[in-house]
Amino acid sequence: MVARPRSASSSICATRARGLTMDVRSRARSPSRCAKAKSRRPCTATPSLSTVGPHQLSFDVVPAGWAADAGTGVALRVFAGDFLVNGTTIHSSTIERQYLDHSPVNYEYFTGQALNVLAVDVKQGAIATYTKTYVGKSATITPVRAAGATDIPAPAFGVLNTTSNVGRIGFNGSAVTGPNFVLAASFNINNNYRAQKSVGVLGAVGVGNGQFTITGQLQTYFGDATIYNQILNNTLVSYDMRLGRADGNRETLLFDFPAIKLSSGSPSVGGNNQDVMIQAGFTAIRHVALGYTVSVGRFWYLPTS
Repeated sequence: MVARPRSASSSICATRARGLTMDVRSRARSPSRCAKAKSRRPCTATPSLSTVGPHQLSFDVVPAGWAADAGTGVALRVFAGDFLVNGTTIHSSTIERQYLDHSPVNYEYFTGQALNVLAVDVKQGAIATYTKTYVGKSATITPVRAAGATDIPAPAFGVLNTTSNVGRIGFNGSAVTGPNFVLAASFNINNNYRAQKSVGVLGAVGVGNGQFTITGQLQTYFGDATIYNQILNNTLVSYDMRLGRADGNRETLLFDFPAIKLSSGSPSVGGNNQDVMIQAGFTAIRHVALGYTVSVGRFWYLPTS
């Protein structure tokens, strides 16, 4: 993935976040704002900002009930963060592993390591996990540490759990709630890199680029036919997941897939006295207007209200 700056970029409640989040507060009830907005409470809709003009914000994706608004009595707060989208440039790193029980200490170096696969897994009542897989060139071990290598202190934050640290799982622009409560959500981002071999070389001479693919699963209770109908109708929808702290500065990660196709899934009817579930498999594709398949927003601060 590569960093790409966006000039016209925003979201409300950190959805469709192109490097910014916006908090719109309505001080007067109005049908042209969030349909459920109450006096002095934040509007929690999820539009996508397309252009910024003099005294005007234009949105290309808006929830039902939105209309033009003169902005009277509205306070607008903008929170900026880091922003990544998928690209074509391969970024590689050198990974150091220390054997501190050796005398002298040995340092193992894995060079030319390109992140190939990122898998994120969120299950009910568990720790949110991720797995990274690299494709690299070579490895060496030496008692002499590489020039410039330093130790980075471990983060002081605790791990994220799926009870209090999942801010939102969104599907087709809306948070997934009852009756289709989420049991598990996962996605797999694969660059499909390949190690390029050569005669006379131990390891690889290079890393070849591949086709960027994203697949995922969303398991919910089968509370109504909404998701099932979108599978049957081959509907193009969106999917997003927000993970972050519930305390302090509320540091947050937002994974946004603006265009996905549901490729599998049907109600699972186990028997008497069992809940009916549906597991929807999906494949993310490149969004025509936005020009990417996935974006990742990292916010170092988000407001509590």
